Amino acid sequence: MSVPAAIIDLNNRAVSSLLQGDSDAAVSSLTAAMSSLQNLRDVELEEQKQQQQQAPPLSQHWLAEKILESLSGESPMCSIPLSFTNSESADGPGTFTLFNHALTISNSSSLMVSSVAKNYDRLLAMILYNMGMAFHTQAVRSGRSEELRGALQLYEMSFSVVENAWVRFDVDDLTLFLMALMNNLGHIHSSLYNAPQTQICIEWLTALAGHPAFLRLMQRDQYAPFSLNLLVVLKQQQHHCSPAA
Repeated sequence: MSVPAAIIDLNNRAVSSLLQGDSDAAVSSLTAAMSSLQNLRDVELEEQKQQQQQAPPLSQHWLAEKILESLSGESPMCSIPLSFTNSESADGPGTFTLFNHALTISNSSSLMVSSVAKNYDRLLAMILYNMGMAFHTQAVRSGRSEELRGALQLYEMSFSVVENAWVRFDVDDLTLFLMALMNNLGHIHSSLYNAPQTQICIEWLTALAGHPAFLRLMQRDQYAPFSLNLLVVLKQQQHHCSPAA
């Protein structure tokens, strides 16, 4: 069973809503997309029950190191800047700039003819990330901590999907997901003055920044916040660690 255009359309409709500043409509579209995706997944699993192969065991190595391995497959994921939150930042232990981009997939992608099972995790992670982005941008506008914590939970759910299914991701998609998630998790933890969690996000970003896939991303201006955040927080760390004159 191939991935239907309806799921991609619902996600992209949500992105359009985010561009218009309508977070509620975006969440509604993404909830419908998630429900449709789950229903298709259940049907496909039932159809392929006898042929289903057990997934390979997860490596015990740190995920940021494992993306150094070459992964095959298409990388149809791209990000759409949400200009109304441009350059929003948070004050806290390490200042982060929000990566104000939603993730989308083109209907022309060959992913459309691929099975739901093959792409379920990538689609689910994308939907959860975009739901987190909807709450995140809403929190930036309203200043409400409960919306910020809602975004945090959704980002963590998206990360959990990526963490447990990284072998099914193309290396560029995987890098984009992890950089976006760790950047925005760092933005939230920095806003909430959670210094230990902020430091973990910095360590992830630092590890990921050394990968060639990240260097390719950095050739596009829209990914500049990743490098800017690293430069700022690492400079702050160097300042704090320097001996007093």
